[in-house]
Amino acid sequence: MKRLFIAAVMLFLSLQSCRENKIEIIPDYDNDYLTLEKVDEPVSLKNMEQEQNKLKEILNEAINQAESKYDNLFDFKLYVGTDGRIEKIKIIDSKVTDKKTEIIEQLENWVFNSAKLDGKPVNFQFNLKVSHELLLNDKLISDFFNERSYFIAVNQMPEPIGGIEAIQKNIIYPESAKKEGVQGRVYVKAYIDEQGDVSKVDLIKGIGADCDESAMAAVKKTKFKPGMQNGKPVKVQVAVPILFQLK
Repeated sequence: MKRLFIAAVMLFLSLQSCRENKIEIIPDYDNDYLTLEKVDEPVSLKNMEQEQNKLKEILNEAINQAESKYDNLFDFKLYVGTDGRIEKIKIIDSKVTDKKTEIIEQLENWVFNSAKLDGKPVNFQFNLKVSHELLLNDKLISDFFNERSYFIAVNQMPEPIGGIEAIQKNIIYPESAKKEGVQGRVYVKAYIDEQGDVSKVDLIKGIGADCDESAMAAVKKTKFKPGMQNGKPVKVQVAVPILFQLK
């Protein structure tokens, strides 16, 4: 009888242990909050300059702690509700642990213009990644959001007027590259505004020997047919391949 009692107690404790160690099912936030590429209109932060300056004040001390100017000070995934306020934060990386609470308290004041899909406000998510190098820039947050105000994919993508051949005609093949026999493709990211002007260029992949700079200069002065979304011209970022080939 005593053995049966002990066995019953052990079984009860085992069952309790199983209940306590049940696997937790977490919400699928990635489906509930759309990425910025999926919304109809780019979002922006209200009072951007003011909020930017407050965040810079908090991070000023952290700039001296970073080992390299290329270090990320923090990388947060922000989940924003239909009212434009941040509802949840996922900390992916943080080298400013002592400033984390202050940063989060500051983010509580952020209010975005509502993201919309088919004309209706929707939840959205994005990664706010701030580096040592970005902190040195006077446009810490505005640069970050300005880049994200350019769509990646739209109904009608921008096209260079005259086609890719028009860009190739503007290419100056550097003499140093010719002498070294350097050939290949340079990939340039172009940020094209609603008028079809290139407001900014970034290098995606280069081949060196001054070809990268030549390619970016040619793309920069190219006029594009603006991208269109729902019948309206919008800002779009596109990758432009530039070929350097010796005859």
